[in-house]
Amino acid sequence: MLRIYSPLLNYHGHGKKLRLYERHGVKTYWIIHPTDQWLIVYRPAKQSYLARIHTPFTCNSL
Repeated sequence: MLRIYSPLLNYHGHGKKLRLYERHGVKTYWIIHPTDQWLIVYRPAKQSYLARIHTPFTCNSL
């Protein structure tokens, strides 16, 4: 699952979506903020998702 961060789509509903994706077996969930150049990658762990934050990123670093 890939989500492009937008000021119109704020970050508040993120936790609810993350639990929904986990329940439905989404293996990896990325949130990208192209303007601020950060990327958060969520992957399943034992009890929940594990987040890894990459900042700043370039096309070559992904």
